[in-house]
Amino acid sequence: MIFSRHCTLCENEIKSLEKGVTCALTQKKPDFKKKCPDIQLDLKFQEKLEIAHLKLERIRRTKNSTYVIAFITAMIGILIISNYSFVADLTPNSTFYSRDLIGFVAVGIIITSTGFGRIINFRRKLRNTQFDIDIIDEVLEKYGISYKIICEYKEKIHGDQYVTVTIEYENWIEKSTITTYIIDS
Repeated sequence: MIFSRHCTLCENEIKSLEKGVTCALTQKKPDFKKKCPDIQLDLKFQEKLEIAHLKLERIRRTKNSTYVIAFITAMIGILIISNYSFVADLTPNSTFYSRDLIGFVAVGIIITSTGFGRIINFRRKLRNTQFDIDIIDEVLEKYGISYKIICEYKEKIHGDQYVTVTIEYENWIEKSTITTYIIDS
């Protein structure tokens, strides 16, 4: 069992380079079977949950623009590669023909790969953030805590985006929480 998954959400976690993760209550390393009898899920847990979901929502909001920009970039690269024949027709007897061919193809490949790189980067961020949420959910499931979360984007003021995160809990000390975050644009 990975105790640190429980401890990173607990208010009693102590981290040090000498001892690693220890419990503030017992002054010992975590040692339990399935769940910690002394876990204290409070503000630290709430903040980690909110930030992880807010990060996921921000990534999801960029999906359409990421795919459109990637598609346009890839098409430009492909057009550069395929339209080399037009440039080659202008200088069919040029001694620089092969160098020009290699240059056009290289530029086209670089531009095309940049487009696909945007998609790969987007999917990596999405997968990693979802993994972070899955870890939190796995721990909460052991303690019987479930939740519903809503991230609501408010008005933009002076370049700052206001986002309200509302969470309704079941089987936790709080029934619901509302937090507003300011995100620099």
